[in-house]
Amino acid sequence: MKNSQHIIKELLEESNQFNSNDPLVNISLNNTSCICVDYNYSQIPLLKEDLKLLRITQRTHRETGINALAGCSIFWINGEGINKTTTPLILQSISYKIDKLNQTICFKPFDEPFINPFVIITLKRDFDIDLNSTPVNKVVEKMISLGLRITETDQIYISNFHHHRFQVLKELEEITGLETLSETIISLLEGNNSYNLNEDTLTPKLLFPADTDHHNVFKAFKDDHLVIQGPPGTGKSQVLTNLVAKLIFSNKNIVVVSEKRAALEVIQNKLRQFQLDNFCFIADKDDLSHSLLMELKECWDFLESLPLNTISNLDLTTNYIDNLQSTINLLREEQLIGGISFYDFKLKSKNISLEEEYQSDVPSILNYLENEATIELIFSQNLNRSIGSIKKVIIEQENFISFDKKIRNWINSIQKLTAIFDLKTMDDLSLIVKKAIRYQLFENDFVKKFNAIFVPDSKAQKRFLALRKKHQKLNEKLAKIVTSEFNWKLKPSEVEVEYFLSEFKEKKSLFASINRNRKWRLYSLIPLKESIEALNQRKQELEILNKLSQIKIDFCELGVTNDEIESIFQTLNSNSENEWRELFQVPIEEINAITNHHDSLRELKNDLKTHFQFSGSVNIQQALSEMLNTFKEILVLKPELIKIEADGLSLLLNSSSKTNYESIIFSTHWVIFKTQFPHFSTFNISDLSKKVDSITDIQKSESILFSEEIKQSIFRTFKAYHELLNTPAKKLNANQKEFKQELKKGKAILVKEFSKTRSHPTLRELYNSPARIWIQLLKPIWLSNPVQIGKCFPMSEKLFNVAIFDEASQIPLANALGTIQRSSHVIVAGDEHQMGPQSYFKKGGDEQMDLLHQASYYWKKTPLTHHYRSEHPKLITFSNRQFYKNKLQAFPSIDKTDPIKHHFIQNGCFQDRKNPIEAKAIADYLESIIHLKDSIGIVAFSEEQLNCIWEQLSAKIKPIIEARMDDKTLFFKALENVQGDECDILIISFGYGRDDEGNFAHRFGPVNGKNGRKRLNVLFTRAIKSIDFFSSIQSDDFKLSKNEAVNLLHKWFLFVENSTLSNEADFPFELNPKSKDNTLIFENVTKTLSHAQELVTLHSVLRKRGWSIEFQ
Repeated sequence: MKNSQHIIKELLEESNQFNSNDPLVNISLNNTSCICVDYNYSQIPLLKEDLKLLRITQRTHRETGINALAGCSIFWINGEGINKTTTPLILQSISYKIDKLNQTICFKPFDEPFINPFVIITLKRDFDIDLNSTPVNKVVEKMISLGLRITETDQIYISNFHHHRFQVLKELEEITGLETLSETIISLLEGNNSYNLNEDTLTPKLLFPADTDHHNVFKAFKDDHLVIQGPPGTGKSQVLTNLVAKLIFSNKNIVVVSEKRAALEVIQNKLRQFQLDNFCFIADKDDLSHSLLMELKECWDFLESLPLNTISNLDLTTNYIDNLQSTINLLREEQLIGGISFYDFKLKSKNISLEEEYQSDVPSILNYLENEATIELIFSQNLNRSIGSIKKVIIEQENFISFDKKIRNWINSIQKLTAIFDLKTMDDLSLIVKKAIRYQLFENDFVKKFNAIFVPDSKAQKRFLALRKKHQKLNEKLAKIVTSEFNWKLKPSEVEVEYFLSEFKEKKSLFASINRNRKWRLYSLIPLKESIEALNQRKQELEILNKLSQIKIDFCELGVTNDEIESIFQTLNSNSENEWRELFQVPIEEINAITNHHDSLRELKNDLKTHFQFSGSVNIQQALSEMLNTFKEILVLKPELIKIEADGLSLLLNSSSKTNYESIIFSTHWVIFKTQFPHFSTFNISDLSKKVDSITDIQKSESILFSEEIKQSIFRTFKAYHELLNTPAKKLNANQKEFKQELKKGKAILVKEFSKTRSHPTLRELYNSPARIWIQLLKPIWLSNPVQIGKCFPMSEKLFNVAIFDEASQIPLANALGTIQRSSHVIVAGDEHQMGPQSYFKKGGDEQMDLLHQASYYWKKTPLTHHYRSEHPKLITFSNRQFYKNKLQAFPSIDKTDPIKHHFIQNGCFQDRKNPIEAKAIADYLESIIHLKDSIGIVAFSEEQLNCIWEQLSAKIKPIIEARMDDKTLFFKALENVQGDECDILIISFGYGRDDEGNFAHRFGPVNGKNGRKRLNVLFTRAIKSIDFFSSIQSDDFKLSKNEAVNLLHKWFLFVENSTLSNEADFPFELNPKSKDNTLIFENVTKTLSHAQELVTLHSVLRKRGWSIEFQ
């Protein structure tokens, strides 16, 4: 596998291959591609051929900011005959000025003469001659001394040499000489992403609104280099401007690189809306140093006049978006209310009363809706009470088919029991079973044994309760004594207690005391001073034990032993006094009857409880009979009944009708929802519009605050630098002192240069000086092209924190490597379906590898899919279909007129590589609309047709067009030069057609080339409001071709000829709102749009397009 150094060397070798018709390689001194002037640069007449050349110069400068014009009078003659080449040797950059009144041109040289870079490279490669160190005024002498033929003319030949291109070769040579390459280059060329950039998270604040794709870019930026796939009109410049703002807010320095000056100006103009253009510099002028110093001075003065403010930016936009997202999440929740969404609940409950009583046990709304037809049938056949009474688990059983047998058995049992008992309802049955349990007490041997005690108010009962109370209290006292008992070796009896008490109370002789104490030690080790307390406690214990012995005797008289006392007491408490009284008053016959049928009663009750959910008041026999009579219908419904939730079946029992059943379900779930989400319960879908409006409003105010925060951030650093300069050295540490000296030197350099008008150091010299600190602070944003980056900045790794490449499909990979080597983090933005780089070095039609292509295979890609340029989706439909797989989402305007018009010029004729009749039609049309304020673009498929259109314009209209070209409200270009432009009204001249003999050749210049499809895509995506397509042929004139671009062109003709404008506008994300006048009515919009930002984007863009928005 090739390493990065090897790949770069290959790129260098490829770049060293030149076209023989390159003016730096070989110039024809008789060619019309040159303008000849004398050595005094005298004014010369303005000729048509000269004007054509200068238009190319002007266009190059307008598009890239680079002056390609140079002059030469000394040439190197190499070879003989047909192999002879006349190579410019010494060049000097030239400026020019046209005197329109006198129709003359005045040329003026600037900058120092320089050696043709091609000569330096060729002599080194072919002859090993190094001219790099040779002064310009000595180069002729040196080459003659080496035997090379040199000729000097008596005129200066001026042409578009594009000498700046060779800066790329110098960059590549410098990179190949480096000991180590940056990780960024290695990552791009080898795909080595083993490291993590781990950038700080970017602030969420924005200058401009951002859609979901833009936010994905901000998220993806943190950890990796990034490729932004930005088709036309998807807000690429806007997302890049937001990125730039976020980065400078994080104190990063950024370089934005593009071959197209227009792309750089778009970003600069967006920053200018917030006065942030003070902090950026477009480095593409010839007098870079002077321009930079003047802008640095302006920025310095701007900061000095800026007041120090504390900006309070709470970033409410994020909170508002989060709030809207929460709302959308709830609206999208499929099971939000009873298993259905908020939308469905509102729709289904439209004609349902939500005022019914709350019941916690109800089925889900979803289950009800799924089984609504079955519920309807149940109520229509009056089966609701019967089905609602049966438990679902019973219905689900396989043997439910024979459930009727059980019902009959229960009816028979009830009929038998009814003959004996007053048994109608479930409450009756429960009462009888309860009595049976209580009557069982009389059959208990324990109750029979102590019957006298259980008789209410009997003497035996009263005596038992009194004795138990005394017994309990004495035991409690005894327990306390035992708990705190002294440590006895031998517990004394009553007599011994009395003996010791008298002994300890009387005064004794020494001999008697010793004898007493000796006896005491036989009973206890208790200290003598605690002896009386211990004896009194023992005396109390003996008294309690004597009383308990007497109570035991009294219990024995009742026939009760100690072990039976608590059992008798618990049995007494199992019923209240009244219940015992009632029990003893029940006739013995009733007791015997219930007791004898106890098992049958209990079994019946358990069966009914297991199988049914009867209420207490239901007539059991009647309910079972009704169930038996309708069992056939119930059995038929079994497959449907098991689909209904258990709570749904239960609710049938208590519902009077389907309407009542439905209302209870919806009312209950609405109460639950309001309890869970009290604030959302009052939400109306129309409130979405208000929420979005509030986000849009706060975004506008906070974008201004954010721009002020950026200014204040830079100003605080500016102020801190000056405070450091004014701080005495004794108060600074070593690092601060060193930094102060650098600041002081850098400021001195800039102050000196601010006062000068010329003879400034080069920009590279300034950047290598202490002034660099101030330059990076005042101009943290550089906008430039790859050539100027090489000229301006040293080849230092991590010179820029972030490099952003815009329109990267037009940047050759080789041209980008110098900037990438200087940068820590890289963003590559472009469109793979747009035109590739213009080739200066490649021979013939060979293609160059572009940066976007390379980066797309090694770095993370983030696509942009929201298309904002075209105000009518039809304008992007063709390219969306042919190139972007219909992934672009476009937003229609309120204007419903067809935005594409095909002007068929029936008598047009293609001759001498142009179509004058078609050109005249375009010139006439242009004159009819030139007064409009809309921006206009005129594009021809060839330079010849473009010049033909210009010739057909009246003398009155040409100055107007030139003026509008200068103020950039109009462009006038050939197909290959239109990338990066946009306009309200796009006028296209196809030009090609049948010749005088009626033949139509399928040769369309650059379209037939390898980038033909991409050229067409660029062309068809320039329009904002409308396309006027002029052609002298129709789709039927095309034949099937092997060339993809020709076939695509044929499809375009079919598209403009056959497509009709639908009455209904096309909306993004397959939304299909209803429209009434100028109002769009979106129903259930959050079902389609899940992201809050997506809704904000839709709402705000359509509002800007003239629509009023309603959500329903």
